[in-house]
Amino acid sequence: MSILLSKKEEKMKHLIIVVFLLLVCSCFAFSAMPPELVLYMSFDKNTIKGETVMDLTAYGNNGTIKGDPKIEKGYSGEALDFTNDTVEIPTSKSLAQTASAITLEAWVFARTQSTNDIISKWDNAQNGIIHFEVRAGGMMRFCMRNKNDATIVDFTSAKSFATNKWVHIAETFDGSTAKIYFDGEEVATANGAGEMRQNDNCKFWIGSMYATDRWFDGLIDEVRIWSKALNPDEIKKAMDGSLAKASVDLAGKITYTWGKIKENK
Repeated sequence: MSILLSKKEEKMKHLIIVVFLLLVCSCFAFSAMPPELVLYMSFDKNTIKGETVMDLTAYGNNGTIKGDPKIEKGYSGEALDFTNDTVEIPTSKSLAQTASAITLEAWVFARTQSTNDIISKWDNAQNGIIHFEVRAGGMMRFCMRNKNDATIVDFTSAKSFATNKWVHIAETFDGSTAKIYFDGEEVATANGAGEMRQNDNCKFWIGSMYATDRWFDGLIDEVRIWSKALNPDEIKKAMDGSLAKASVDLAGKITYTWGKIKENK
């Protein structure tokens, strides 16, 4: 009996050490991320638990899957394959920091060039704030509205992006100028002024305009939302993940290891 007890005590000691090290590492991982990075969903399979998609920033803006998107090979690691599916992200104080400046970015593998949303902030009562939207023909639209429901910017790129290949798409607004980028190249710009309306009913959606409309048809990977307008050099670094990737890799490993600990308890 004393031997069995000793083994249990030894196992518990190891568990305590592992948990302590994970907590220390997680502090370094999350603190290493830029504070302006308010949402990061890698869609790697170890960050998806049931219907929950983990936000890898310190802000914890986790999303909920609506529908049944498949986890497939992505641009980096895994991605979600959207057809009639979406990821719902509730409003939060950290996401509200994007009111005066924002960057939306993602790697996409579109199967079609019909009108659909990659990222939006909208509800089904037509209370719309943001469109990060594919238009028919593969052009990109960027629309933002203020608290009076007036347009801050609403413009569409003349250039289209290709289907059936991975493309990095980003849209930025710094309070006066909005830009659209394909694979790090600026393809459209427009001027505007104002702050985005804050409405608790308007959630962020990935893969649709809201819960039941403008479904994206294809794969989406490496979604990030920033509370600042990334400059052209930062956009290029965002493409290869060097702005945050190292710390997020560590955070992902922490998530995976903690899951294994819970499985083996």
